[in-house]
Formats: sequence, structure tokens, C-alpha cells
Amino acid sequence: MRDSISVSLGVLLAGILLAGAPASAQDEDKGPARGLYLQGGFSMQALGVVTSFAGQEARLGFQNGAKGPFAKEVYGGSLAGGAFVTPWLALQGRIQILDSGSTDASLDCTTVAPPNLPPLCAALGLERKVYDGRIDSTTFIYGAQAKVYPLNLLTGGNGGLLQPYAFGGIGGYSISLSPTLEGQKTSARGADWLTLEIGAGLDLMVSRHVGVFGEINWQYVNVSSNGLPVNSPNNLGLNLGVTYRF
Repeated sequence: MRDSISVSLGVLLAGILLAGAPASAQDEDKGPARGLYLQGGFSMQALGVVTSFAGQEARLGFQNGAKGPFAKEVYGGSLAGGAFVTPWLALQGRIQILDSGSTDASLDCTTVAPPNLPPLCAALGLERKVYDGRIDSTTFIYGAQAKVYPLNLLTGGNGGLLQPYAFGGIGGYSISLSPTLEGQKTSARGADWLTLEIGAGLDLMVSRHVGVFGEINWQYVNVSSNGLPVNSPNNLGLNLGVTYRF
């Protein structure tokens, strides 16, 4: 699934660049540029509950170095690239790379009779073993979004330096785990799921080409594990950073 989504995003980004190139070459009205753009920044995700066991809520992230608790937030960075296809509509692709933590707790994936796995183990793509050492994890969130700038729509493209927007999109959510078995670090394994995303943000352009942005998002992660009782979590996110419009 990860490969197919990555290929689709690559094709979409290529289309975005081709669509935006004529706009960036044109003389525009005064105001922020409306061609190609890049954004980079800090990311945070507040993780929803996937399942509960032994009175403990499990999420798709670990408290760093802790013996058991699951993280409620994970942190990292984001990179986005896109283009305005009209003065009020932009299309972009974005990837977030998040440190989803590590745990030194034992994770027993043998406690349910075959052929089933405990829900969390199945959701994370783990085998029927006892993971008795450190587990490191990294989360990748990637997708394509459409962004609507309402002030540009209402003013014919002259929205000024303060440019609020709303967005929605689809993509993938992947977690990569590096478990320890019998004292030895094993190869990375993990799981990939579909994610849907909506949100809102603001571009504050300090010049025609340079600005800062902030946005919040809601993500629905379609977690599945062969019919076992796991939730599809609703995650809340934050992106803060800089933007450059060409």
C-alpha cells in the first residue's frame, strides 16, 4: 500500500508542478505570489486511542524510554510542496516524519489463541512473539491536499498578507517499528493505513514571496487488523513553519 500511495503522490506532485508553472511565470497583481510554493515546519500529532487492554489505553506511539505507557503526542517535522491552480485554490503534497517514541516494556503478542493476535500487535504488524526489549518507532504521514483561500476567492485574488485557508485530503499513515528480540535488534516492520484529513490554517506573508504559516488538522486513520477490535483513531495535529512562494 505504501508503494502505491507513494507513486500516486509522485504523479500528483508532477501534475501540480506542471499546472503551476504558467502561473508563476505570469505578471500578477500586487500581493503575495500565487505560483509554486514550498513549506517546511514543526509538526505535532495528538494520538487517538486504538485499543484498550488491562485498563490501559494504547496509541500508535510510545513514551520515550518508559516501561509501558503509550504516548499521547508525537513530534517531528513536515515538508510540503504545491502550486496555486487558481488565485484561490492550491494543490499540494505533504509528508510528516514523526518520532513516535520508544519503550523498554515487554510486549507479549502470544496471549491470544491462534490464528488471532492481540489487537495492538495485529494493528502494528507484529509477529506472534514476546518483544522483551526496546522498541523504537517512527511514523510517516503522507498525503495530497486541496487548499481553498476564501479571501482570495471573495476579492478576486487580492487577499492581502493575511491569508486564511481550509484544506482537505487523503493519504497514508505508516508506522515503522524496530523491536528487540532476545537481546538482538531485529529488522524494521510495521503497518500502513489510509488516512483522511481536514483542517484550517493561516499564511502570514511578510513579503511577496516569504511568509510563515500555522495550521491545525484532524486525521482519521483507518486502522484495521483482520476484524479484531481496534479503533480507527481520530488524531489532532499542528503544523507551524515557514513558506516560500516562487
